[in-house]
Amino acid sequence: MCYYRCMNGRNTDGTFATGNSGRPKGAQNKKTIAIRSLLEGQSEALTQTAITKALDGDSVALRLCLERIAPAPKDQPVSFRLPKMNNALDASEAAASVLFDKLNANWEDIKLNLIENVDAQYGVYVDGRFKEALFQSYLAHGAIPWPRLDSGRLALDRNTFSNMSKRYPIVQPLHELRKTLGEFKLNNLAVGRDGRNRTLLSPLAAKTGRNQPSTTKFIFGPAKWIRGLIKPTEGSALAYCDWSSQEIAIAAALSDDDLLWAAYQSGDPYIAFAIQAGLAPPGATKDTHKGIRNRCKSVVLGTNYGMSAYGVAQAAKIHELEAKSLLQKHRETYRKFWAWAENNKDRGLLGFKLETCFGWPIQVTAGDVKANTFLNWPMQAHGAEMMRIASILAVERDIKLCAPIHDALLIEAPSDKIDSEVVRLKECMSEASEAVLGEGKICRVDADIVRHPDRYMDEHGHQMWDHIMGLMDKTQG
Repeated sequence: MCYYRCMNGRNTDGTFATGNSGRPKGAQNKKTIAIRSLLEGQSEALTQTAITKALDGDSVALRLCLERIAPAPKDQPVSFRLPKMNNALDASEAAASVLFDKLNANWEDIKLNLIENVDAQYGVYVDGRFKEALFQSYLAHGAIPWPRLDSGRLALDRNTFSNMSKRYPIVQPLHELRKTLGEFKLNNLAVGRDGRNRTLLSPLAAKTGRNQPSTTKFIFGPAKWIRGLIKPTEGSALAYCDWSSQEIAIAAALSDDDLLWAAYQSGDPYIAFAIQAGLAPPGATKDTHKGIRNRCKSVVLGTNYGMSAYGVAQAAKIHELEAKSLLQKHRETYRKFWAWAENNKDRGLLGFKLETCFGWPIQVTAGDVKANTFLNWPMQAHGAEMMRIASILAVERDIKLCAPIHDALLIEAPSDKIDSEVVRLKECMSEASEAVLGEGKICRVDADIVRHPDRYMDEHGHQMWDHIMGLMDKTQG
């Protein structure tokens, strides 16, 4: 055995014996040397033969030549915009910028994979294009009553998809996909070198006086999944504070309807309506009477927009006759609110000026106008007044305000101070609501805190975010 080991330099188990370090660095395999000696002097002839066959249409030879001319890239280079980094905070902002640029650089490939992944449960895309006929078959199979146009075709606009995805959550991923593909270009987001989104908010641009920022440049404008890009820097936290059921509070306070205000103050205006209307017994809760609460929720929210019985029926998934009955119950329960709402509508249609408590006006002098405009305008316009006052108070009290979002404010603070800052912002928002609604009437404020390293995530966009992050990793891999 000793002689055998000494002759081949290996142990019986195949490992190198003591003193044998293996093949010297740079040494070639004997087979490789033999093959090279056979081909020596023939390389030029072989190369010319391969080229001749490739030109004659030989696919194997053609591929061989092309692989030598333009080798397949091992990976795709990506350029990143990095801000100057002097501390940990700068590094955190740079990381946000890198993620955005990585997503942007791989966006076209991600979109193709995204369609394939999301459409697996729907089967409505062919060669990357949405097919109405296939979607119609999907709806029929799932017994989903989709709204139609006067022509009889499916209504496929953004608002219809948004409303239907709330009624039928199973189509939410498809809605997010269509919104992402049809209305969103990632490179339109106004993101600076520091990884922060800044764009014109266009205050007072809407007829209600609300802000009207670009839906492609503002982070809260495009599909909900993109909000996952929002992440507090190291050592800091964000808080999303919004008025709870703001429109109901405004309607109750301005119409001076005590029953509606009592329903709002209960904390659950939907089950409160059910109890007040005799549709549920006293003491009923969201858990004990979930079904009737959901139906009443569709009515309470729909009345502010003048929703018809058909619309309520679609939202609540009930028969249109039951929807008519529920709407009548709402009129009988909140008589003062309905008298106030109908008066606003009549005055608006007659051309009289309507104003908020601080003077923001609306007046129709000519042209067509929808009657429902004047039903919802008071709630939206007074909500805008509340937002302006709250923003002013927050800035004057040195609260770091990041952005106003419809009926909410986003603030930033060090992680150890975010809770106290939320308390201070809630005070600002409560004062603003009382200034609009009247003494003693305050709109509740809810808060959602996100601390580093977590991301801000909209519940309706979370699934899509996970999809896209997985596809980005796969594309890069």
